[in-house]
Amino acid sequence: MSAATMIHRRCGIEDLTISLCPERSEGTLSNKLTCKESQLFFVYILASLSGTLYVGLTDDLRRRVEEHRLGFVDSFTKKYNVNRLMYYETFHDSKIAEHRERQIKKWRREKKLALFAKTNPRWEDLSKQLSGLSGSYKVVLM
Repeated sequence: MSAATMIHRRCGIEDLTISLCPERSEGTLSNKLTCKESQLFFVYILASLSGTLYVGLTDDLRRRVEEHRLGFVDSFTKKYNVNRLMYYETFHDSKIAEHRERQIKKWRREKKLALFAKTNPRWEDLSKQLSGLSGSYKVVLM
């Protein structure tokens, strides 16, 4: 599947279809866009087996989750073995993604849990479903 094709994602609440690289047509702004310009940003929640939570932001979800899993950086996630992907949201704008990360980080634990309770009630590691960008997530088109 090429980057210019439509990609279907399962959200748990509803099905969403997004285009990672808009079709180009004469006379529109979209013909000036490239796939590189339609970069995605991810706000994610990781958990440990004991229930410790971590909220992060990245532009490459697969790579970042793998870094957490392998403990590449001496950090909170390595110390507490927080490496299971519970939830993530996708953004086209880095500033909006940064704002959302800060917002979620300020929340109490109960509110963070409620964020993914309906879409991932069994706390399954969603990183096992990641292939490119495959998996369950909420798309925020802004």
